[in-house]
Amino acid sequence: MVIALGAGYAETCKSGSGGGSSETAGESQYGAAGSTSHLMQCTSKSYPVSFVVTDPKGGIVCETGKLLQKHQYRIKIFNSINFKKSMHYNPFAYVHSETDILKLVTTLIANTRGDGKGGDPFWEKAETLLYTALIGYIHYEAPVEEQNFSTLIEDKAVTIKIGEGQPDWSPSNEYKHFKGYMTVSEALQRSTNMIPVQLIQMLTPRACWNFLHDTLNIQSLSESDIAYSPMTLGALTNGVTPLDMAAAYQMYANGGMRTQPYCYTRVLDSRGNVVLENRPAPQRVLDYDTVTVMNHLLQRIVNAAPGTGLNANLADLGIEVAGKTGTTDDGVDEWFVGVTPYYVGVCWVGYDDQFQRDEEGNLLYDAYGKKIPNTVYYTQYPPPLLWKEVMHQVHEGLEPKAFEGSSSVIALRYCTLTGYAATPECPNSIMGWYKNENIPSACPYCTGVNPDVPIVGQKTPPPGTEVEDEDKEDDDDDDDDDD
Repeated sequence: MVIALGAGYAETCKSGSGGGSSETAGESQYGAAGSTSHLMQCTSKSYPVSFVVTDPKGGIVCETGKLLQKHQYRIKIFNSINFKKSMHYNPFAYVHSETDILKLVTTLIANTRGDGKGGDPFWEKAETLLYTALIGYIHYEAPVEEQNFSTLIEDKAVTIKIGEGQPDWSPSNEYKHFKGYMTVSEALQRSTNMIPVQLIQMLTPRACWNFLHDTLNIQSLSESDIAYSPMTLGALTNGVTPLDMAAAYQMYANGGMRTQPYCYTRVLDSRGNVVLENRPAPQRVLDYDTVTVMNHLLQRIVNAAPGTGLNANLADLGIEVAGKTGTTDDGVDEWFVGVTPYYVGVCWVGYDDQFQRDEEGNLLYDAYGKKIPNTVYYTQYPPPLLWKEVMHQVHEGLEPKAFEGSSSVIALRYCTLTGYAATPECPNSIMGWYKNENIPSACPYCTGVNPDVPIVGQKTPPPGTEVEDEDKEDDDDDDDDDD
């Protein structure tokens, strides 16, 4: 067990080795009884921690925790035996490379070895390799949905190198510019392209394709779709049918369960005997907690600005709706998929052919030699409107109903500026939903703890951009005044 006691910052990190240092001796008056050989004072500016204490027997925190908190210390615990008791401390937040993985493995082994003598070096090396492989797998392969509801990701230009002899891929947003940092929730509401591009970079196109093809059974996918553009923005070789879309989205209303679509329940003969009977076997495709969070994210698209599906709202019937819009290049395909506690419905608007043709069936080209797309023009985005026109009638007469959700998911207000848990100092906040292990910490920006965290709308300067030193400008102004 490691206890991190957060209080301040300084310049270096040094190990405590008894009562020799004034820092260690000063800490003893707060109840750190016995040997202080397990105490390390960490004063690096890079880490908001004052002391790290290894506590193999779990006794120090019980004996001194209340007293330390009384003296304004913040205590965080990493429990290497029972991770659920780790107060949501996530060591993977500090893992950025293979070197960091090895450091974490070394720390885990060193602090859980016990007091016995070392065994055969072969088994120690095997243990290190096993931990390294497991942590490496989790770090590189863990699903991005483990990130939380209000995580900030930057809406920025991204260029992906496709391969030798092929042009780089530089996607853009429908609104033709970049808005800087935004929450995952806002990115979904705006249908921002650049956020999923970065998420697919983390997940890899292969992992996404496997989930769609193997888990959700979308068989129209081809091997050529294992690439960034198809898996990020839907530029699929063969496209996808509305039926497959409906089958995929049902999991957001079914608690993570998927049932293969079918067109009949039973077939009876003239005597009422059952000739055919369909007995669907639902399969779990996502865990209940993840689906609950995703459902709330998709409800934002229908219920709150700047959601692109506001026209699909069924609030007048008291029935919740979660959904997602989607538009391909040149507006040739326009989608809305909506789920309710009762039904899932899909609306697609487009032409049979992606490009315009003459009466003889020949492709038409513009003055620049490019094929003319069959763009769908509109004054209001049609799919949510059409979806509501049909689904409102389908739901009339049904009892008002809300989605069910996992009791393990926690509702918590977050700061709209940073995405961290809202504090009394945060000027604006809205509700978010979080897995128990992914609850954000208190907003460090509005409380003044860390003014350097990213905030909504902030943009990272392009590489090579010189950032002016404001303090230097102030100094220069002061010199001019003196003259």
